Amino acid sequence: MDARTINVAILLCSSTNYENPDPMLFYLLDTNPLKPEGWDLVNPNHGDVPKDDPLYWTENLDEICLEDLLKYDFVFISSHTVTDFTEDDNAKLQEFVAKGGCLWIDDCGGMVVSNFFINFEFVGYVEESAKSAADLSHPVFNSVYPLSNEEISVLGQPGYGGHIQNYDPSFQVLLKNGIDDTPDMLMKEHGSGLVFISADDYGCAINDFSEYDNPEDYKFIYNIMSITGQVFPPSECSEDDSGEMDIEGAVTMIGREVRIPVRIQNAPSDAYSFGFEFTYDAGVLQPVGFEPGELVGSFEAVEIGMIEPGRLIVGGYCDEAAIAQDSSGYLAWISFIVIGGQENSCYPFQLENLKDDIVHFSTTGGCLCIHECNGDLNDDGQVTPADALLAFRCYLRTDYCIGCSDADRNGEVTPADARCIFLKYMGKPSCLD
Repeated sequence: MDARTINVAILLCSSTNYENPDPMLFYLLDTNPLKPEGWDLVNPNHGDVPKDDPLYWTENLDEICLEDLLKYDFVFISSHTVTDFTEDDNAKLQEFVAKGGCLWIDDCGGMVVSNFFINFEFVGYVEESAKSAADLSHPVFNSVYPLSNEEISVLGQPGYGGHIQNYDPSFQVLLKNGIDDTPDMLMKEHGSGLVFISADDYGCAINDFSEYDNPEDYKFIYNIMSITGQVFPPSECSEDDSGEMDIEGAVTMIGREVRIPVRIQNAPSDAYSFGFEFTYDAGVLQPVGFEPGELVGSFEAVEIGMIEPGRLIVGGYCDEAAIAQDSSGYLAWISFIVIGGQENSCYPFQLENLKDDIVHFSTTGGCLCIHECNGDLNDDGQVTPADALLAFRCYLRTDYCIGCSDADRNGEVTPADARCIFLKYMGKPSCLD
């Protein structure tokens, strides 16, 4: 296997009372002989602390800035207590995942989560229960180490069992609990990254029971770590929102219309007139609309033109109602139709040739990522009524949810998604066209 450095941390925060029930999790994963050859687990922000010190593997979510948080590939949160995520927690974690990070929240027993940016609830049991894979072909069960049904059945902390309820239907069920077939582990793609939720103390299975003959737990976590940035590969397009002028990225599908905003963040000076060029991939996008943002609502003129396919020009001016120094908000919205590109790929937007009062503003670009959702939920190579039934059962919560159950990409799974997939099967116009 190729050499690979994976930046990891256990996140501590006031929301979990700074609890760290699995302090040696990543140390044990880094030193176990089963670790894939060439892998190196590191904390990029704690190079001055030895790896056998639990402090090496921790990071304070309350204090870390987003720039430093984004250095990590894989972060882990666990506790035994009420965990009421704050608005600041969610802002950081949501951005971290959207930009390609992997977040794992693991119930160490008694963890009661509220106000997380994606809904779910943990429910604990007093006895252990065997587990089963919802889909044995999923890469978490075979990407590095193929796991047998017997190995999967004993994953997690010995002697403890739990499940997940009231979860957002966009989650995909990975593991089921043997007591009543309820979800034990979920996964969700969010932006360019992944969120894992687990109810059976998988961290403690490594941290507290390393003396047991439990290679299956190590293999399972190595599989999960291996798919970070690979099953849903990070794009060569780099999303960075630090500029004083910035383009917000988006996720969409081929054939859809998408609105892309250009925003100002803490304007370093007043701006009475401005001009800039906006570049995009003309083989992927066709511009179809333009709206001035609220920051320039009182300008005498704000217009857009095309220099050539792939390069737009935007400008505006005013007499008195300038963009004020230190102000933030939207400068413009540009609408496109996605006419091409590859699914599961991302394409860059850039700002260039700034003019007049914004000439010295720093800039950052954005990414348009194209998501693959063709209605084939059971991955048998065709769209059939069985796929529509899976989406409908996802809505009813009588079966686990496939990642593309939300066929119309409106943020929730409803019967309309099942109808859309069925119409696709019938050859009629649908949301998947």
